[in-house]
Amino acid sequence: MMLLSHRRVAHALSGALSALLLISLTACGGSGYDRGDGTPTMRVIIAESANTALGNIPIDAGLAQHHGIALERVVAPSGGSSNQVSALIAGDVQLAVSGTNAAIDAISRGADLKIIAALGPLANALTMARPVADRLGITEATPVEDQLRALRGLRVVAPTPGSAGNAVLVRLLRDAGIDSAQDLQLVPVQDNSAITGGLVQGTYDASFAAIGPGEAAAADGSAVVLSSVPAGDFPQLDDFVGVVVYTTAAFAEDNPDLVDAVRQTFLDGGRLATDDPDAAAAALKSGSLAGMSDDAFTRAWTQIQPSATTVGPFTEQNWNKFLELFGDNPDNDYRDLGYASVVAQAADQN
Repeated sequence: MMLLSHRRVAHALSGALSALLLISLTACGGSGYDRGDGTPTMRVIIAESANTALGNIPIDAGLAQHHGIALERVVAPSGGSSNQVSALIAGDVQLAVSGTNAAIDAISRGADLKIIAALGPLANALTMARPVADRLGITEATPVEDQLRALRGLRVVAPTPGSAGNAVLVRLLRDAGIDSAQDLQLVPVQDNSAITGGLVQGTYDASFAAIGPGEAAAADGSAVVLSSVPAGDFPQLDDFVGVVVYTTAAFAEDNPDLVDAVRQTFLDGGRLATDDPDAAAAALKSGSLAGMSDDAFTRAWTQIQPSATTVGPFTEQNWNKFLELFGDNPDNDYRDLGYASVVAQAADQN
C-alpha cells in the first residue's frame, strides 16, 4: 500500500533559522516554502472539527508569527486520519494533526514519522437517540459502563477503522464486556450532518463521534449526550493523548529549529485556551469551527477547553499509556517500537 511505503519528504538543507535556511526552503517544496517575505511556511493537514480544535487554535489565532514561521492549513477531507498520514508521506504537506493511533500505526508499519507535540485527549462523546435512551432507561446519570453495555444490539455511528476514535471505542466496549464485532453494529460515518440527521431521524441509535453532531441532535431534544472523553467520564483514558502533531523523521532531523518553533506554536495555542479561553474560542468560531452552530460550539468548547492544559510534549508516560491501552492490538505490532521510535528528538523536552 502506498500509504505505508517508505517514501520520505525531501530533505531541507539546514535546520537553523538562518538566512541560508530561509532561502533553501523556497527551493525545496517538501520542506516548506518562503512566502516571499523571508518567513518559512509549513503546510499543516488538519480536520476542521472539535476533535482537532486545540490544533486549529494556533492557526486560527495566527500564533506562528511569534516564532518566526507561518502555518498554512490544508483541510483534511472526510474519511479518517489516513488522509493526513498519506498526505504527509507523499510530501504534499510538512506537518499533520490527527489521531495518535493513525500516526503510531503508520510508524509500526514502516512509515518514517515522528510526533512533535501532544494536543490532548480525543474530543469524542457518546450520544444516544432520545427514543432509544428512553426505551432502555439510559440517562446522563447512568454509570458509564452501563451506558456502554446498553449499546448491545444497537446501530452505533463510529469513527472509521484505523482512527484513534475507533480504537478507543473498541477498547471501551471491550472493557465493558462487549465484542464490537459481534454484539452491535458499528457504522463508520464521517459527515457530521449525516450523524446529526441520523440520530434525529432514527437511522442510528447512538454515536461515538467528535463533539458537535451529537450536541446538535441533543439541542432539540432528539438525542441525549451521555458521556464525554474530554470531560473525564472515561477514567481508563486518563493520560491518553488522542491527538498529536507529527512530521517525517527526515524533516525533524534536518530542521530541529523549525520543529521547535512549530512545537512552541502549538504549545502557545494550549496556553491561549487556558489563559484566555474567550480569545481562543473567538478564533475558532471565526475560523475552523465557523460552521458549527452557536449552541453546539458552546457545548463543545465547554468540554474541550479544560483539556487545553494537557497540550505539550508527547511524554514517555503518554507512550506507556498508549501501550497499556493498545499494546495487545492484533492488527498492529508495537513490540519493536520504543519511545524514541515515535517522538522527534527535537520535541522530546519540556
